[in-house]
Amino acid sequence: MQKEYDFFKEAFFKVEENGSYYLYEDLFATQRNNAITKIFKLLEISSGILDPVLDFELNADSSYNGFGNEMKYPSCYASYDSATNTRLVSPLGGILKKGDKVRFEISSKDFSGIAVNVSGSLTPLKKDAKGIYSAELEIGEVENVVVYGTKNGKNYNGLWFYGVEK
Repeated sequence: MQKEYDFFKEAFFKVEENGSYYLYEDLFATQRNNAITKIFKLLEISSGILDPVLDFELNADSSYNGFGNEMKYPSCYASYDSATNTRLVSPLGGILKKGDKVRFEISSKDFSGIAVNVSGSLTPLKKDAKGIYSAELEIGEVENVVVYGTKNGKNYNGLWFYGVEK
């Protein structure tokens, strides 16, 4: 319980100007996120998503070429948000290179199968004794690589997607 409490304390930061506490968001900090959810339930506090407080639009100068092309992490689908016992082990970078062989590793107790679309069709990953789904796959002629999970072996839901660099 102490470890969960420590996760909880370290998950928030205080803004001095308004005296409010805010959550450091990290979708890949599964242990921390699970501890926060558990403590919120014990305290009977809603951990749901709050209404946004700010909307803004950015317009870049026409000469702006972007701040690099490396996404820090792959993008997540909503089905990953509800998967409390699923963790992406590799690859963690959000951009993959066409033609590269990439090792995919996913730890999951939420899904009975994991598959990846690297070339236009689903390739199932093999599950080892520790519950890690893995395979080394070559990135094909696709714009995005998508990782899917299934609970029943028939219907697949997207978990993450990666951009593909040519």
